[in-house]
Amino acid sequence: MLNVHNTVTMVLALVFVISLINSVARGDSPGIADLVGSVTKINRPAADPSGTGQGGTLLIEGVLADGTPSEVSVTVTPQSHLIRKTSQGSQGISFKELAEGQKVEVTFDGPVLMSYPLQGRAATITILP
Repeated sequence: MLNVHNTVTMVLALVFVISLINSVARGDSPGIADLVGSVTKINRPAADPSGTGQGGTLLIEGVLADGTPSEVSVTVTPQSHLIRKTSQGSQGISFKELAEGQKVEVTFDGPVLMSYPLQGRAATITILP
C-alpha cells in the first residue's frame, strides 16, 4: 500500500514540475518581464503608416530575464496588450503611441527565435514611466 501512495505522490509532483516548466517556457510567469529595454526602431506596416492599427514590429535593445544583453525584434499583433504605466496606475494604449527611445517591458507570447536579432511575438508591452 505504501508503494502505491509513494508512486502517486511522485507522479503528481512530476506533473506539477512539467506544468511549471511549460508555463515558464511560454512566458506565463505573472509579473516577470521577459525583456526590459529601450525601443530603438519602429516598423509600421506600409498599409498603416500612421500606426493606427495594432500591428508592426519594434526593435528593442535591452536585457533578457536571464540577464543577457540582447537586441530583439518584437512583433506586435492585434492580440498583444499595450499598456502605459503612470503614477496613477496603468492604461491601455494603441500602437501609434509607441515611440523610439521609450523604456519598455515585454512579455513574449510563445517561443523566441534564436537568431540575430532575436525574434519574438509580444503578449504584453508596457511603457515604463
